[in-house]
Amino acid sequence: MPIIDPVSRSLRSRMVLWRPPEAPWVKLNTDGSYSTDLQMAVGGGGLVRDYTGSFLAGFCAPLRAASSFDAEFQALLHGLRLAVQYSDHI
Repeated sequence: MPIIDPVSRSLRSRMVLWRPPEAPWVKLNTDGSYSTDLQMAVGGGGLVRDYTGSFLAGFCAPLRAASSFDAEFQALLHGLRLAVQYSDHI
């Protein structure tokens, strides 16, 4: 009897290029993580870089979120609070 793999997945990857913002702007990148298995947020993090691409600040934090959207939104808010300490141009 042949064995059939019930879980066949194909993995694809693509290159993503990060570009610094124009002066005098800073760029904020954030990510929030939510586990559908656990039905809870796992955490969030982000970083702020200036127009030269230099690291200015970063964070990682536990989150309380009811959905993946909520986790992403909370990470963004946390990141914005951090980024405004470095520039009004985000």
